[in-house]
Amino acid sequence: VPLISSLSASYESFGSRDEKKLTGEVSKKGLLSYTKRTDYLLILVGALAAIGHGAGFPLLSVVLGGMTTVFLRAQNSDFVTGQIFANDDSGIPSISKEDFDESVATYCLYYLLIGIFMLISSYIQIACWESFAERTINRIRQNYLKAILRQEIAWFDTQQTGNLTARLTDDLERVREGLGDKLSLLIQLVSTFIAGFIVGFLYDWRMTLVMMAFTPLTALTGAWMSRMASSRTQVEQEKYAVAGAIAEETFSCIRTVHSLNGAAREIERFEKALEDGRRTGRIKYFYMGAGMALTHIVMYSSYAVAFWYGSLIIIGDPTFDRGAIFTVFFSVMSGSMALGGALPHVATFAMARGAARKVLSVINTIPYIDPYSSSGNFPVKLRGAISFQSVSFSYPIRKDIQILDRVSFDIQPGQKVALVGASGCGKSTIINLLLRFYDPDLGMVTLDGYDVRSLNVRRLRDAIGIVSQEPVLFDGTIESNILLGWDEATREDIVRACKQANAWDFIQLLPEGLNTRVGERGVQLSGGQKQRIAIARALIKNPQILLLDEATSALDTESESIVQKALEQAQIGRTTITVAHRLSTIRDVDEIVVFKNGSIIERGTHTELINSNGVYYKMVLAQNIHQQE
Repeated sequence: VPLISSLSASYESFGSRDEKKLTGEVSKKGLLSYTKRTDYLLILVGALAAIGHGAGFPLLSVVLGGMTTVFLRAQNSDFVTGQIFANDDSGIPSISKEDFDESVATYCLYYLLIGIFMLISSYIQIACWESFAERTINRIRQNYLKAILRQEIAWFDTQQTGNLTARLTDDLERVREGLGDKLSLLIQLVSTFIAGFIVGFLYDWRMTLVMMAFTPLTALTGAWMSRMASSRTQVEQEKYAVAGAIAEETFSCIRTVHSLNGAAREIERFEKALEDGRRTGRIKYFYMGAGMALTHIVMYSSYAVAFWYGSLIIIGDPTFDRGAIFTVFFSVMSGSMALGGALPHVATFAMARGAARKVLSVINTIPYIDPYSSSGNFPVKLRGAISFQSVSFSYPIRKDIQILDRVSFDIQPGQKVALVGASGCGKSTIINLLLRFYDPDLGMVTLDGYDVRSLNVRRLRDAIGIVSQEPVLFDGTIESNILLGWDEATREDIVRACKQANAWDFIQLLPEGLNTRVGERGVQLSGGQKQRIAIARALIKNPQILLLDEATSALDTESESIVQKALEQAQIGRTTITVAHRLSTIRDVDEIVVFKNGSIIERGTHTELINSNGVYYKMVLAQNIHQQE
């Protein structure tokens, strides 16, 4: 558990709207908060199995030394030489054939038992640690996705989508390695190291001390080789990831690639990225070869010194057990090699630690605007009265640009209001503030007299339906996309919403009707069809407030006419805010609000604003001239 604790991270979350700092190192309230009682049992059993597995290698050297002694004694025995010797000049006692057979059988049985023990312990070791790692990582994955979906929009403005998805795969895979096989292997190697030197000191401390002189070299060469291979492998994977990204981009834009005859260019880009990966791979294999050569040089040098010193011991003491030399040699060598193999895992844990901190920094971030929170009030019966009171706002990533400047206006229940103006004047920001994607810097937005900041975020968004300029459909059926608006809707509710959106007629003409798959981002449907599905999705929860953000600006004239009829039908009995680019679609609204540079400069009906010959009149005139041309 202390090893796992070193992988966990502690953080402090600050509830400031502008800044959420995450500080601290890894602690139990990081990764260990995702472990259960069963996981602790897996850790305990897996650790004991890893210790036993690691200790098995030095035990084999004990058996090898004993068997070596038996064979050396057999060479002085009458059943081998045909002569009877109690001892020869070398000091090695003889052995009877019966004792020889019994000793060999015993040592063979030891080999078999140790082999069976290591087989069982290694299986338990891997099974327990991998099960623990997978169980923990699965919980982290679930909490990570929940945490991402929990964050406010301002948080996403500062994030790169690629980094967020990479943490789900690359970073969590590094954490899994740190919790699973790498951690169990470290315990195993440390056990081998400790057991190897214990055996060495028990059998002959003098030879063990001599061999310890080579332990740092053996460990460092092994660690250097593993470290270089690991670091170059990471770089190699990054290079090949670039090639994968090129392929993914090409596949997702295959229509554009073919329309531009760009297949050859994409292949060239892909091959160049592959060549970068191959070049990195060649460097990696060079380091691995050099490391292997150094490892063998040090290893065979230690062999030479160890056996040379062993010969000195035998010369000084002819009765010394020759098998003990082999026991000490192989046990200490296995311990030294294990130490060398364990050191590179420190880098693995460092990578896992960094990866865990990235993931947990997201999970531990508590957003200021929390859609998961159950706190907040909400009117028992929403009427749909909206008020903006001296609202000023700047986006968090562009604090120097004032988007809204002391904006004030009221919308009565059931009223239809249109927001018009040049791009970037703050029209869509009104919708973002009403949905509480952001909070105003100054002023207040109210719904039925309640400050939206005091309302429950989830219930607020449930009461609002929105149709955007570019409808986003998910890969699935038409029915599943509509149910995203209200997952408890019945088939009758779906049909009703489709009819209100003027979508039911074309859906019935499709071979599979509501079960028709729309493809990725709705690629199987036309723009008008996608927009009507989006309208049905917005209407299925029967919202009291409807937000239309340039819902027809991307459509052709014919599709716009059909969708506009659906929108007019959808607005009946609902408070509606329309962000319009095509001014011909808002002639019949109750009020038009004209924005310029974040401020309201005109308000009134279409007729009133035309008669005033102001900014709105000039916009209509310019748009009519453009259409005539």
